[in-house]
Amino acid sequence: MSLIGRGQQARSAITYALRLKPERLVVGDVRGAEALELLSALSGGADGALCAVQAGSPRDAAARLESMARLAPEAPSSAVLNDEIGRGIHVIIHLTRTADGETRVGEISEVTPGHGQGEAPAIQPVFVFKPDAAGGRFSATGHIPAWAEGAPPSTFRA
Repeated sequence: MSLIGRGQQARSAITYALRLKPERLVVGDVRGAEALELLSALSGGADGALCAVQAGSPRDAAARLESMARLAPEAPSSAVLNDEIGRGIHVIIHLTRTADGETRVGEISEVTPGHGQGEAPAIQPVFVFKPDAAGGRFSATGHIPAWAEGAPPSTFRA
């Protein structure tokens, strides 16, 4: 089943979808106050979700989600939103456009809650694309994310 909406309709569509108890939630492009419903769903235990956010980096994506959620009239404080982002989002996959116009994964980062109550979430790169004369390569940063339990440690060696 698919629900489509823009603006206030997008907020309503996300709320309605959550009432159906979906296995997965896919939100095309988050551009406004619907970010609040999305964050509520993610931190409220939804099994999984995928959404797109226009941002220049993984850190910018998290900050943009917070600022868009604050557009909702009933939005909680930044501290509460930061907690929801840290608890509800585990991975940010950032796409970049190369000099030749090709879109590719530029970075895969782990998101963890901030160290203190209401602190911004910690965003740690796990894999980064490094361009070179031959086009570039994707390499590990050495950080082993919590969600990679059971994966061979050699996968994450820099």
